[in-house]
Amino acid sequence: MISKNQISFVKSLSDKKFRLKYGCFIAEGNKICTEVLNSDWQVEQVYATEQFCEQNKSTNISKIKIVTDAEMKRLSSLSATTDAIAVVKIPNSTTPNFAFNNWSLALDGVQDPGNFGTIIRTAEWFGIQQIFASMDCADLFNAKTIQATMGSFLRTQIFYTDLKKLIEQQNFETIAGAVMNGKNIAHEQLPTSGLMILGNEGKGISSPILSLINKPVTIAAKGKAESLNVAVAAGIICNYIS
Repeated sequence: MISKNQISFVKSLSDKKFRLKYGCFIAEGNKICTEVLNSDWQVEQVYATEQFCEQNKSTNISKIKIVTDAEMKRLSSLSATTDAIAVVKIPNSTTPNFAFNNWSLALDGVQDPGNFGTIIRTAEWFGIQQIFASMDCADLFNAKTIQATMGSFLRTQIFYTDLKKLIEQQNFETIAGAVMNGKNIAHEQLPTSGLMILGNEGKGISSPILSLINKPVTIAAKGKAESLNVAVAAGIICNYIS
């Protein structure tokens, strides 16, 4: 039996204010919860159905509290049925790697949690291990962001920072940016490392960051669509820079 206080606590973590207060976030879904339980991230509690426990007998169950389907519906913020919700500790900040032997992504004002999470998932697919996010990007620990990563947040380093200061203070030889009037990325000879910047869904890359780009690139259009979704653009660009 789950208490009203436990339900209230889990539901409160949908709000960034309470995530910061308690230092925790929620990860929902069978796949993500299984990955979290098998990772080195600190799990505070997992609420799961008997079906989840039956399917994950090899998983550490010491943190699992079995709940009914009805209780799971009260806990979950997802419209689709889920069998597990994990309450996870927000980890301490780590230091970026500036060895520059690979590409990194920089996200300038990407505000949709779904887009942000999808970019993280896409970056991991292409072997890009770190992402720099401007302070006005979506919150990594928003439940929608976590869900969209499909577990990739566990293996990709995300750093919130002042992008302008980052670029000015670090020795990125190539500072590329996805812009409408750039050179066709398909025809460019790209180096093996650098910083690739993607901008806000509606406004693109902000002026202060735009002025620091030394390699503007674009994805050439063949149809009449006005623009690409930023997460889709990230996938195409990651394919070229990886």
